[in-house]
Amino acid sequence: MKREYKGFVAGLLVAGVIAGTIGTAGAVVGRTQAALDYNNIKISLNGQTITPKDANGNTVEPFAINGTTYLPVRAVGEALGLDVDWDGATNTALLSGGTEAGIDPVVMDAYIYQLDRLKSISDAAKSTKELAQLIMGSEALASSGWLDINSINSMKKTNADSIDATNDYVDVIEAGIRTGDRMEEVMRLGIKDVRDALADLQIANSYLGTGSMTSDYYSSGLSKARTVSSSMDYGYSQIYAEVQTLIWGD
Repeated sequence: MKREYKGFVAGLLVAGVIAGTIGTAGAVVGRTQAALDYNNIKISLNGQTITPKDANGNTVEPFAINGTTYLPVRAVGEALGLDVDWDGATNTALLSGGTEAGIDPVVMDAYIYQLDRLKSISDAAKSTKELAQLIMGSEALASSGWLDINSINSMKKTNADSIDATNDYVDVIEAGIRTGDRMEEVMRLGIKDVRDALADLQIANSYLGTGSMTSDYYSSGLSKARTVSSSMDYGYSQIYAEVQTLIWGD
């Protein structure tokens, strides 16, 4: 999970600020004289000004030495949601824990809602592809004489029921699309193409067993369903990638 303090704490120069001594480069022990520059240095975290204080609540002023700015680690660490302590035995500033960056639930809800709709339209398109292939197979059996009229009529009824059920499913999906969603137009176009594909299959199914040419209709329905399925799956992958970035960061 992306954390607010990621990439920040590592940049703090904290040597000697808590201990009360100022060290030079490396693991130097002892004291040295240095000119401290106080220039009303301010600290801002996510647009909020921080007033640094020590463990007793006293204000601590940041300073600079030879162009390097030193910040009080306790004040900055606690502002970042870290637990801060000092181990006098080892002269170590201890930072632990940390607050994870919050994810706006409204933003996440919008992403999840779009993912759900895109997947639902893709599922409807896949069902339409299966229907096209079923009608194609039914036509082959009917034209070969393997099916009697009762079997053909039963198959046509089953296909018609499946077409109606898929249309009803698509109606429910469309009713749930939120106006203003960034993928709204894509989803509505996808739904229109699914309906057009189902209309082609309905015509193909009505001709089943009559000896009339049905291949153009189920081929058209199959092609439209494939296109919708592909476009919805692509849209899903794009939104899903954004969700991953939102959660885990770049």
